[in-house]
Amino acid sequence: MTTLPATGVSTEVLLGTANALLYGLALWMGHEWWKDHKAQHKQLDESITRLSEVYASKTAVHRAHKRLDDLDAVTADHAERLARLEAMQEIKRDCSCER
Repeated sequence: MTTLPATGVSTEVLLGTANALLYGLALWMGHEWWKDHKAQHKQLDESITRLSEVYASKTAVHRAHKRLDDLDAVTADHAERLARLEAMQEIKRDCSCER
């Protein structure tokens, strides 16, 4: 066992103290890393939730636009049929007036 002349402390005690301090520092740094890691996971979960909400709303808007486009097509088809029926009625009226 070697003793430092000025302090009377053995090198084994100093090395043991340094080892304990380094181990404590490593534990503290690991704990801080874990806290940051958990915070990153929470932010990631929140981002995924927001993205899924945006995707759901965009999908709903897309579906609504598709339904409106389909309704426009049906309305145009009905307008064409109505115009043909009115034209046929006009023709029938004209034919019945001539008799």
